[in-house]
Amino acid sequence: MWQQWQCSDADSRLHLPKPNPFIPKDFSLINNDVKVSFPSVLKKSKMSRLWYKADTRFGTPKACIQMHFNCPESNYSPEASILTRIFTKLLVDYLNAYAYYAEVAGLSYKVVVTPHGFQVSVYGYNHKLIVLTSKIMEFIVNFEVNEDRFRVMKEMVMKDCVNFRFQQPYQQALYNCSLLLEHKRWHVNEYIEVLPDLTAEDLRQMFPRILSRVFVECFVIGNIRSEDAESLVHDVETALTAGPIVKSKAPFSSQLMEQRIVRLEDGVSFNYATDGLNPQDENSALQLYLQVGQEDISMNILVELLVLTIKEGVFHQLRTVEQLGYLVFVATKNDFGVRGIQFLIQSTVKDPEALEGRVEAFLERYAETLEKMPEEDFKRHVDALIEMKLEKYKNLWEESSFFWREITDGTLKFDRPETEVTALRKLEKPALIQFFKTYIQRNAPQRRKLSLQVYGSQHSGELRALKEATRDALSDSVGAQNGLQENCAVLKAEGGEESKHTRALLIDNISSFKRGQSLYSSLRGGLHPEYRES
Repeated sequence: MWQQWQCSDADSRLHLPKPNPFIPKDFSLINNDVKVSFPSVLKKSKMSRLWYKADTRFGTPKACIQMHFNCPESNYSPEASILTRIFTKLLVDYLNAYAYYAEVAGLSYKVVVTPHGFQVSVYGYNHKLIVLTSKIMEFIVNFEVNEDRFRVMKEMVMKDCVNFRFQQPYQQALYNCSLLLEHKRWHVNEYIEVLPDLTAEDLRQMFPRILSRVFVECFVIGNIRSEDAESLVHDVETALTAGPIVKSKAPFSSQLMEQRIVRLEDGVSFNYATDGLNPQDENSALQLYLQVGQEDISMNILVELLVLTIKEGVFHQLRTVEQLGYLVFVATKNDFGVRGIQFLIQSTVKDPEALEGRVEAFLERYAETLEKMPEEDFKRHVDALIEMKLEKYKNLWEESSFFWREITDGTLKFDRPETEVTALRKLEKPALIQFFKTYIQRNAPQRRKLSLQVYGSQHSGELRALKEATRDALSDSVGAQNGLQENCAVLKAEGGEESKHTRALLIDNISSFKRGQSLYSSLRGGLHPEYRES
């Protein structure tokens, strides 16, 4: 045996691992002669825009790269949208060969689909961060469709879509709200309808269209020199324009897609009621959304402060006292710079229309509560909000995420915490009361309300009764237009008290509703010089 061991060859399975190309060796920090607090546009072309900020806060050899690939062809139909999603999943699948090496080297990456294309995020030690980014770009421009993996990813996407039908009712309400407010968004049912017929060949034909015209929004922050950031974007552009499968071009200005939000009408209460998707779920849900307006510092702080002051009372009254349900929630809502307040309740005790009545009753009482609020309580809420806004970033990723949100939303309020804190310190209680009377309370002149109602199996009869009553009210007078059914009768709150609202519109078709509504402008539409064409 000993002689056999001495004479035997080494087992081919026993070997050192391959060198890890992502192991960092240079941990030196770049010298920043000029301390810059906010990102700025370092380079702009017809195909890309580079935002850059050197690290001036953490002093670590790390960096973050965010790249959004705006691809006009990626979302023109449900088929295009779902194929783009499968493309990103396949891309992540192919990159798994490098995931372990990147992770042990202190690097991480993420590839996700977006409404306008896809996004690549890379974070970690800066020395080999650009190497990893370049490797991801290689996989993008050399993308090939593996039939077996396509079938696996297609099945995963289908499961995700089908499983949506088993989400909780409150999640369905949130989803319906997004569908109603976002100008261009496909319904999950449309994905389910087109998915079975899609093939690997469809993706092969679609991929060149996805990358045919691309605009890259890039943000580099951290321990990276500005010239290295510029070189990175140049290499990304070169990889796209000289790709072996498709040679990308810059999109036409008219092709660039920006998300826009429906502007609800003043003094109108919109209602969208639907059955719960899971017939086994007895829960019903209500999302009551009050849209306030587009990006404005004074409005922003009033929205946030009102939610902070009202949150405890909502929970106590609607959950603890009235016991409407376990899930009772109030929060701000921000859709691409359009602000509002949302109430969310899930319940087996009452149907959504009754839940809405309880929220409205609470708001009526809260007007008096706000008037009588002692100055010291008001000051305490203001101080609490200031403290939240002045909380420091824990790491470079948190700082990067804040700036990236400002860039992608188009708001560019990089000094938002400081500006809003300054405004908060000048704020007085009468301003909050006036805000409540103008936008929130039942008879407010600029109140814009959207009620999303999901009826669980326990309350399906109430939904049928609601729709029959609406049809009866319409039969003699007003017809359906633009996906709306208008009921001009005076609404009555629970308990019989009449509301001064005289227009309540029941939405029966989401697409028709959106076609008949005005939209907020895109904040990326040229308001800021950074977004104007090169």
